Amino acid sequence: MEIFILEDQMEKVVNPKTKEYLEEVVSCYRNGNYRASVVVLYTTLIFDLMQKLITLKDVYDEEKAKVIYNEIKQKQKNNPFDPSWETYLIDKICEDMKIISKVEKEELEHLKKERNYAAHPIISESEELTLKPIRKETAGDLIRKAFEIVFLRDAILARDINIKIVEDLKEYYLRVAESGFEKYIYTRYLNRMTQARKNELFKFLWQSVFIWEDDDAIRNRDSNLLGLIYMYNGDHKGYKKIIKDNEDKLLNKIQVETFSSWYISLIYNKSNLTYNDFIEAYEKFKRSSRIISLIKFIEFNPDIYDCFNEYCINTVRSSVQHMYKGWKKNGFLDIEQFLLESTAVFLKDDVEMHFKEISNKKIKCETYTDGTIHCYRLGEENLKLILNQIEHRNQIDVFKRFLIDYCCSVRSFAEAELRFYHIEICKEYYNEQDYYYILKKMNCNSQIYDNAYCFAENDSGTGDWIKKLDDNFKDKFGKDLVGSNETEKLYDNIYREQYFLLDKDKMLEVIEERALVYTKDELLNILNKRIGSEENNSLTLLDYKTSSQKKYKNIDNILNNC
Repeated sequence: MEIFILEDQMEKVVNPKTKEYLEEVVSCYRNGNYRASVVVLYTTLIFDLMQKLITLKDVYDEEKAKVIYNEIKQKQKNNPFDPSWETYLIDKICEDMKIISKVEKEELEHLKKERNYAAHPIISESEELTLKPIRKETAGDLIRKAFEIVFLRDAILARDINIKIVEDLKEYYLRVAESGFEKYIYTRYLNRMTQARKNELFKFLWQSVFIWEDDDAIRNRDSNLLGLIYMYNGDHKGYKKIIKDNEDKLLNKIQVETFSSWYISLIYNKSNLTYNDFIEAYEKFKRSSRIISLIKFIEFNPDIYDCFNEYCINTVRSSVQHMYKGWKKNGFLDIEQFLLESTAVFLKDDVEMHFKEISNKKIKCETYTDGTIHCYRLGEENLKLILNQIEHRNQIDVFKRFLIDYCCSVRSFAEAELRFYHIEICKEYYNEQDYYYILKKMNCNSQIYDNAYCFAENDSGTGDWIKKLDDNFKDKFGKDLVGSNETEKLYDNIYREQYFLLDKDKMLEVIEERALVYTKDELLNILNKRIGSEENNSLTLLDYKTSSQKKYKNIDNILNNC
């Protein structure tokens, strides 16, 4: 084992005291004192195993670790000079704690023999005392194996520790839900683990959330899903490889699930079910469904979809397409199907067409047999999940325009109050033209410009829309969104008709700056209304077209190239 590799491995050792003792091993090895390096190596290995045992006992409250620790303590007390407790430690670490395998245990026993040869003189056949020489290659091999088996291995390789982690995460989630969950799982577990151990936990959580359907898996699904999301966020590339390398175990066992098939199996041999029973069953399905959890995971981490095989892709697609279908006209299930399909952007090849379909569906409200009216609307959570997937696809411009249209195409004051503030979901991506487009859309919808909350604050803090837009614009671009009479005149519905003389050149400058958000017909109407009709304006539209094209390039581009 070359020194530079050994020193690199030392950086991965978690326990600072172990690392300090390993410095002595490195020093002996570097200076050619191979016998000494093996002696110190074994001593350090026993120390580190004891540290791992104490961690399991104190941090993870592992009962078997407590029993082993107390037995060693008693052995040392009964006979302080008897080293047999070291053999007991290695045996129990293997047999009871399962931190090392039987093969690895044999490797450690071999290290112990080499250490004994190096530390104790041997009487040769000629009755001479001698110390067995340790070659460089032998010392290097022993050091390498000690790192692989013990020093780089986390204490929580103990048997059933995955179950203990799952139970612990569930208890934390029940107490405080998502608050501080990521920090908790990293500081208590992930930061203490080797990558190999984290890989095993990842596979365990994956199966627990997306494949297993026993009572424990259902009970812990929410907390396990959250843990899986935070684990994946720490190493996308590494965990995608784990999934690809374990397709049969992690992908090929995922099954199609729909509410109708689940409900039919639930009510088999049952009768007299009420509507409340139906609603309760629906809520239980959403909590317990493995495929619903997988869809959520993909929406949070859309790049994971790239590593799915054809079987898994078809399973997810079929589940989404049929999740809440198969019922007679049922308002809230139809809307749930709409929300599910709308949010699952990862299934769509053409995002623009997908957004058009959402917009067309949104304008529909259906009246059901019970007299209730159901409208198709995306909420803030749906829009944020869509944005997350759009960011992955680098199609943010398409989403910005959809979001603005979606939030501004409201049909009532109440809907405007509910939906307009969703525009801020995308504010970090907005450029100046996007803000001009928002104002244009606001100025065209009476449910917004006649709404009291366009300028006034409401109880929920989502009103005073103009002020919020202006503040965001000023923070980002260092100027007013609407800062002159001419600008207000451009948005005459928002600011009402105000009777003051306009400066023709300033008005044209405002229109030029914001021309790109208008169609040709819209721009012609603005020019006729704002330039051609002003009493103090001596420049006619015809004059403008022939004399001002070079100065007002945006206006000219819209008028002549659309």
